[in-house]
Amino acid sequence: MSAFMTFILLLGLPSLAFAHDDPNSLHTQEGEVHCPALIAIRTLKVVASTKGTALITPAGSKFRHFAMRPHSFGPHGKHSTTVYFNTKSAPIEKAAAVVGLFHGMNAEISHGGSMFNMIQALTKPEKNIELGSPLDQMRKITPRVQDIYAEAPDLPGCGNNSDITPLNSYEETIDFYTQYVKDLRARAPNRPFIAIGFCYSSGFLIEVSRRNPGLIDGLILTGLIVPEQELGLRFAIDVESKMYESGTLIKNPAVQTRADPAYGRLPWARADQPTGTTPTLLLVGENDPFQSADARAVFRGWAQKNPAHLKYLEVRGGGHGVLGPIEGHPKSFVTVLSEVNQLIQRLRR
Repeated sequence: MSAFMTFILLLGLPSLAFAHDDPNSLHTQEGEVHCPALIAIRTLKVVASTKGTALITPAGSKFRHFAMRPHSFGPHGKHSTTVYFNTKSAPIEKAAAVVGLFHGMNAEISHGGSMFNMIQALTKPEKNIELGSPLDQMRKITPRVQDIYAEAPDLPGCGNNSDITPLNSYEETIDFYTQYVKDLRARAPNRPFIAIGFCYSSGFLIEVSRRNPGLIDGLILTGLIVPEQELGLRFAIDVESKMYESGTLIKNPAVQTRADPAYGRLPWARADQPTGTTPTLLLVGENDPFQSADARAVFRGWAQKNPAHLKYLEVRGGGHGVLGPIEGHPKSFVTVLSEVNQLIQRLRR
């Protein structure tokens, strides 16, 4: 198994398989898809299928009835992004709840396509759920929230936004997340809003919630890195550096800047209850290489001190990413879906 494939499995993301007859095409479970695989990986761009009825992620996964569009937001349209969504989901103006999903930074998963598995799970029409699938198993455990609208943006300098000037300062980074959430809420007034973050996005979303009470109704945090140097950030950076040296992790050419300096300035690092009274689900893979034992102890402490508002769960078999099927642990994704569904159920109006 190649180093790249090993890292993809660590993340809990779909694996990539090259066609034997054409090194520039991808194979998926739905058949061969002709697209420039190597270019897609190097730019981390989501591409449209030939017929334009599906989107294909850099990992080679095909998602039917998905679309993407450019979107500007903030004062005078100061921020730009590419937004991904399921065309079969409930219209945003009629949704029972609205979900924004924010990808991680610095590695191969730095693009909105890494959130497609969760978007599909949240928005797939009930009649299209396959018997025996994780969604089918989940709805036997807990009632499924239907009529959800969900979308994921690319961060500046990432994915299909790789040609957009990246976020270069702490305040600019916080402003991007804040203005995007405000814009999404303005497009869906009087709807509960849930933010799902991965890795660094989880940390920035905590700060957005702290600065703007009531802006985010619920937080789902995955792969969260504690920004305090000794507890989490330095450990994660050291692990990442060793993975680069060994070839397990591949440099991301679509990310033009490092988010570490901005992330290290997050002020909630030593807070006893950083998420406050915002209903929060904190998911960490039991095999996440970027989490130290001390960081996990911090997470457990948060949950013990704030049980009414924060639930902490270590996901069996999970790596840094747990928002998709996990190799060798089919029931883990069912558990994740059930927990996410239960939080949204609490918040819907």
